[in-house]
Amino acid sequence: MQDPHAPFSLEYQPVRVSGDWLPENFSVDAYWNGVSWNGFLVPLFTLASALQLCESMPALEYVASDSSFLLSDEHGAVSIQGRPHRVGGATLILYGIGDSWCWRDAECG
Repeated sequence: MQDPHAPFSLEYQPVRVSGDWLPENFSVDAYWNGVSWNGFLVPLFTLASALQLCESMPALEYVASDSSFLLSDEHGAVSIQGRPHRVGGATLILYGIGDSWCWRDAECG
């Protein structure tokens, strides 16, 4: 069984993403490895990018005590933990926020 804390070794590329639930002309840096959900990107976010999302998404908040994010909706709350991923030659802690949302590449419209 693979160690759940071991870094993934997929090829991630930088991308800017946006979504219809975000303010117009708002986009944020993310990493993407080509995985999609229903034709939409499944991006991962650095801490800095996830904090930018918090500014535009009141339902998303940073929990400093364990470096996680809490996403709340009418059904409850979900804790999102960062996980190590290999990006180029570095290991980055990335957060999977909204992995089944309609994220789109902001550069492509």
